Amino acid sequence: MRRKIILLFVCIAVIIGAMVVTKYYKKDDQCIAVGKYSRGIIIGQNNEPISSVKIYEDTIKGKELSISNAQGEFEILDGVCGEIVLQFVTTDGETYTKKYDRKHIPEVIELSYKK
Repeated sequence: MRRKIILLFVCIAVIIGAMVVTKYYKKDDQCIAVGKYSRGIIIGQNNEPISSVKIYEDTIKGKELSISNAQGEFEILDGVCGEIVLQFVTTDGETYTKKYDRKHIPEVIELSYKK
């Protein structure tokens, strides 16, 4: 009788452990599988659109995500989980780094000098 009770608790623990592991990995898969387009416009300090700004994720050595067009508009494809660090490189060589929540990348990004 005692062995049956111990066996019952072991089975319950294994089932609960399997459910937790399955739920954890399912959550990660959803973050990887889902992507979205983020669109926006890049403006300077004078509120004028900036064209030909190269956009990188994390570092300049990484893959180029997008280049802003003549109206300063850009479009990037990214995931929906966590944070993203974007690096903006203007045509005159200025580099700006901004950190955003992936769900809430702003539609208007102002590149201004640090004070």
